Amino acid sequence: MKVYFHIGYPRTGSTFLQKKIFETHYGINYLGPKYHNSNVKPFLTNQIMNLIDKLDPNKELNIKISNEIFKNLKLSEKKINLISSEKFLTFENDYFKNLIKLKKLLYLQNRDISFKVFFVVRNQFDVLKSYYFHAFSEINKNFKIENFNELINVSQSNRSDYIKEFIFFNNYLYDKLYDKLKINFDKENIGIFFYEDLERNKNNFLKKVFQFLDIESQTKIETIDEDKINKLQFSENKVLVNHVHYPKLYKYYNKLNLKIITPNFIKNFLKKKITKEINLNINNSDIIKVKQFYNKSNKDFENITGLKLPRNYFT
Repeated sequence: MKVYFHIGYPRTGSTFLQKKIFETHYGINYLGPKYHNSNVKPFLTNQIMNLIDKLDPNKELNIKISNEIFKNLKLSEKKINLISSEKFLTFENDYFKNLIKLKKLLYLQNRDISFKVFFVVRNQFDVLKSYYFHAFSEINKNFKIENFNELINVSQSNRSDYIKEFIFFNNYLYDKLYDKLKINFDKENIGIFFYEDLERNKNNFLKKVFQFLDIESQTKIETIDEDKINKLQFSENKVLVNHVHYPKLYKYYNKLNLKIITPNFIKNFLKKKITKEINLNINNSDIIKVKQFYNKSNKDFENITGLKLPRNYFT
């Protein structure tokens, strides 16, 4: 029996994989918790994940707890059982510990389960910029900095003055993540993919993913070449971001399934009301600052994994 984990990162094609592959592939028994089809309820609901989040790994990871959590779980013997959420690798809290708890709790259910874990990496400057503007309202509410340029300069600052900002930066030290995964997974069961490959050629990227997952490639993926899901809107030196109330509104929008029944003219009106344009002023020296921050980590990552990162990860 196979249980595989896809853990992110945010802004590395996770929504695309979940929506177009994990939820639809005939060889996957998809358990959630991140799910995009509002008509289907995944097994790993927010309620279950919140329960796992509160468990003390030193006291409460036992068969009794495991049986309570997974009493309605139906693992497939013929398909791979897949768990996916980029939340495992978000910077806001230590959700990574829930990956390890899930693995241990599932092992108590069935000691014959074979586990794999995989994630997608992206050039750190691009992923920081994408995530910053994607979660603009929430990040600016919690950070001392007021814009992306200030965030870039934090990499050259005193860490004690910008604790949350450095947690954000350190989340993309890929060598440190790999070291953590090696403690709980065998090297051959850790899959690493490049977002840049996904951007260049989705089909080739997916062939590699399918090979790692031990499932057949889908012969027909009708929406494979559509526009990027969750794509940020950049125009010249500006980017469109969401207002502070957007996350709550979006939650209810999906919960009530309003996407299907809302006319386009109302959607466009609401979009204008909950978005605003932010000016960008990024130059080459800003990009170099970020890449210098990650240079050693990326070289160490290459050494310990045997992979070669694309050259745009380095200065």
